[in-house]
Amino acid sequence: MEAFERFRTIPVFQRLEDADLRALAAYAHKKAFAPGDVIIREGERGDAFYFIDRGRVLVSRRFDHDVVPLVELIEGDFFGESSLIGFESAPAMATVEARETTVTWVITREAITAWELENPMGVIRFFRILSTILSEKLRSLDDAYVRFFLEQQGDERISELRALQEKLYREWGL
Repeated sequence: MEAFERFRTIPVFQRLEDADLRALAAYAHKKAFAPGDVIIREGERGDAFYFIDRGRVLVSRRFDHDVVPLVELIEGDFFGESSLIGFESAPAMATVEARETTVTWVITREAITAWELENPMGVIRFFRILSTILSEKLRSLDDAYVRFFLEQQGDERISELRALQEKLYREWGL
C-alpha cells in the first residue's frame, strides 16, 4: 500500500487508472543507495526503472575522456525508463550515481513481464505513458540542440536546421 500511495503523488503515474497503479505498486520494491553508489553505469544493460522516494542522484555521461554532468534528479524524479522498452534492454546512455543517501522504488523488467501475464492491457497503458515520457524527453533534447546550434552558428544556418527537422519529422515521426 505504501508504494501505491507514493506513486499517486508522482505526476507521471497520475495518468494511470487506480487499478493499474495498484498492480504496478505491487511489483515495486524499495532499494537504498549510499552516497557515491553507482545505480546505473553507462554502457551496461539495465533492467529496472527507478523512482526517487528520497535523496538525490547525479546523471552524467562520458564524452571522449571527460565525464560531463547532465542533470541532478531529486525526490519524485525517475530514471532508467528506457531499460524497460524493447524485447532486450539496451545499454544505459548515462551513469546515475547517488549524491546522498537515496531511497528508490524499483520496477524491474521481470516484474513488468509478470504483470503482463496477469494484465496485458495494464502493461499496454503503462508503456503508453513510458512512450510519452520518452517522446517528451526527445522533444526537449531537440529544443536544446536547436538553441545550441543557433548560438554556435547564427541565423544564417536556420534554413539548414529547419530542413533537417522537417526530414526527421517526415521520416521518423518525431
